[in-house]
Amino acid sequence: SPRRALQRSGGAASGVRGYFNLYDVPLDELARFDLAERDDVFAPGGLPVDTLWDAFARRGVRWHGWNWRTPEAVAMAELEARLAAGGDDVLFLYTADLDALLHHEGSRGARVRERLGTYDARVRSLANAPAGARPRWLYLCSDHGMVDVVEQVDVMAALSGLPWRRGRDYDAFFDSTMARFWWRREGARDAVRTALANEPRGRWLVDDELAREGADFAAREYGEDIFLLR
Repeated sequence: SPRRALQRSGGAASGVRGYFNLYDVPLDELARFDLAERDDVFAPGGLPVDTLWDAFARRGVRWHGWNWRTPEAVAMAELEARLAAGGDDVLFLYTADLDALLHHEGSRGARVRERLGTYDARVRSLANAPAGARPRWLYLCSDHGMVDVVEQVDVMAALSGLPWRRGRDYDAFFDSTMARFWWRREGARDAVRTALANEPRGRWLVDDELAREGADFAAREYGEDIFLLR
């Protein structure tokens, strides 16, 4: 399909080293949006702020890492082998498998519980593995939380009856919990804001709230107006 062809060629053609997925963005609207992750965030220089990887590079830390690009089972086996061999100061493993299961099943899913049990056994095995002369520290982190979906709001349907059209009168990007808008024609903003103002399960974010959360970007590149679901 055209989308899959773009997916295969887009990253290499544009020099993108980071996470690259088109999801369900309409193909005729792609040119109006940028990629969220152009560089590899698991490597030095991958973010516009100082990261753990940048510190490793400055200090000459011997480290090896695995991320979503390596299947979890392969990454875990390789980590265990390197741990047994020694020679590394830091070993880092990131996996997105649990994230995918949680999105599919929710926090009470059977496969989620099974996977947590697998992690428990793996972590205990790593913690109890014979250590050399250096003390071993084991850190477990989550990159974000997860909220179960209990209801849905069809924001697109609420706007479909308006005479104002996405792509002509305004641009919009619909995420899982928010809708972000950029206005192209006078009148579209008032109509869209009014259409969603009476939705009790969401609200329009105000400038004071955006400023408090550090999201009041001067150029409004992430949305001139943002509607957030509860």
